Amino acid sequence: MRSGDRIAPSARLSTAPPLPTTPLESYSFDGGDPLLALHRGIRSMLRFARLLSALSCSAAVAFAPAAQAQGEVCSNAAPISGPGTHVWQNVGVSSSGFNGGGPCANYIRNDVFYQWTATASGDFRFDTYGSPFDTHMAVHAGSGCAATCITSNDNAGGTLQSEVVVSQVIAGETYLVQVGSFHLSTGTGQLNITQVAGECSNFIADVHEPNNGCGQAALLTAGSESNLWVDQSDIDFFAYQVQPGETLTVLVAADSPGDVDLRLYDGGCGWLEGDGTSVSVQNLQSNPITYVVMAYLDTNGDPSPCAEYTLTATIDPDPCFGYTEDSYEPNDFCPESFTLMSETLVDLAISKWDKDVYQVCIPPGETLTVDLLFEHDDGDIDMFLLPTWSYPCAIGTAGFYFTSSESINDDEQVSWFNGTSEPMACYIEVIVYEGSLNSCNRYDMTVQGAGPCYIGDAFCEPAVPNSIGLPARIGAFGSFYAADSLLELSAWYLPPNQFGYFLASRQQGFLLNPGGSMGNLCLSTTSALARLNRPEQIGQVSGHTLTVPIDISAIPLPPTGNVTIQAGETWHFQCWYRDSVGGQPASNFTHGLTITYR
Repeated sequence: MRSGDRIAPSARLSTAPPLPTTPLESYSFDGGDPLLALHRGIRSMLRFARLLSALSCSAAVAFAPAAQAQGEVCSNAAPISGPGTHVWQNVGVSSSGFNGGGPCANYIRNDVFYQWTATASGDFRFDTYGSPFDTHMAVHAGSGCAATCITSNDNAGGTLQSEVVVSQVIAGETYLVQVGSFHLSTGTGQLNITQVAGECSNFIADVHEPNNGCGQAALLTAGSESNLWVDQSDIDFFAYQVQPGETLTVLVAADSPGDVDLRLYDGGCGWLEGDGTSVSVQNLQSNPITYVVMAYLDTNGDPSPCAEYTLTATIDPDPCFGYTEDSYEPNDFCPESFTLMSETLVDLAISKWDKDVYQVCIPPGETLTVDLLFEHDDGDIDMFLLPTWSYPCAIGTAGFYFTSSESINDDEQVSWFNGTSEPMACYIEVIVYEGSLNSCNRYDMTVQGAGPCYIGDAFCEPAVPNSIGLPARIGAFGSFYAADSLLELSAWYLPPNQFGYFLASRQQGFLLNPGGSMGNLCLSTTSALARLNRPEQIGQVSGHTLTVPIDISAIPLPPTGNVTIQAGETWHFQCWYRDSVGGQPASNFTHGLTITYR
């Protein structure tokens, strides 16, 4: 018997075991040993039951459809032709992994293959109706493993079966038919091939044909194109030129039954994204790029053999393209904030991912006013004014803030009065509103009413505790701008009724207990060390604090003499002070303070 031949019902029945010839009632269950008679009776009935079971199985085999010749890989597909029904089975068949590319990229499990030849021209439907499990199928143009995908389908018409229609078939053409399972279920299935009335008889080649390959893409501009057609063997390619910074978005809408999808390729026909009704890409290069969009018929959910569709493309500029940060960066967080006086800054850059934080000090009794000038249509900018102790710091409305400006118009302004008796250090937070249509913008800022504040960064902490049991500290009040020539140094937590003075150097350093001091020198011991100890600079500790104004245009730096601190220079300061321990004279130091001038 050849593989795939049908087995005649009579041949199957002839193999079944013969029925018992002795009537059941002729078996004796009485006389002799009653237990033995009972045992023999039970054995006889079991034997008869097994015979009936075997007969039932043989009959079931006799009436099950038999699988015909089929191929289990694309290279040995079983040849078939014309309309007809073909029985296949995929129990124990491996998954080949073949997909033919294109819209047949879905994975078909436990698949078998047929090489079908058309015996007539027209439209043909391929389906698996009558199969008792969840099937998946694809049809490819050509022969063997070189065949390329035309269409595929999983669930047709709300069923677990598959159905596709191949239109405009020409007699003599060959197609590779692939059938199998969608998931793990296998069994014996049916492949039905039927010639159908031409569903695409009104199919008209549109004005952009031939555009069936990436190299044949029809060049379009932004706008809508209608009266376009695709079928299972005719895909369309279109090209769009996109300038640097522009974003291309293409949408497709089917104007007839059929599921039309898009794929996006770069200028070299390399795949970028797709398999949906829209694609989008931004040109981030410095030169124009021609992108290619493919429109194709996806039959996975809709077996329609062709479809009419409309293509709509938009090409939009991006104001964020070429975005460059301003010279005040990094100032994205409170610890990086840039300190301002009353001044105007121009051409500042802001984006949703790059906010700006500035620090200002508002003198007692003064009103701070901050104006932002910008075009709202280019990006919605908002502003918040908050104290430096607010937590979380500079996260919009998440923490405490004094005031804000969040309008939907051009420009923003905040104003706040310091009614306390102390300078108030504040942060100005500038952001692009998260709901803004554009993600970035540029602005000018004018600050009025800001004054000197505490400046500088501590280092060499903590200092060695002194006779009152505390490490002394140093701070600076003034301006980061050298041109303002405003600096006042203070030291606190000092022993009472003592004196001290400040030191300055262009470099940091470290010397343990210099000259028998209790503390440590944190300034350079290899470069010049300025002693700010002119008579007017040697201060007497008042309470536990020493405060001395410093003339930054006359720093006594040996051996040069007086020097002026310039913009761009970094200076380091420390305070030396007298102390007394056990009635014996001693000395100590605060920690260090670094100031970078602008």
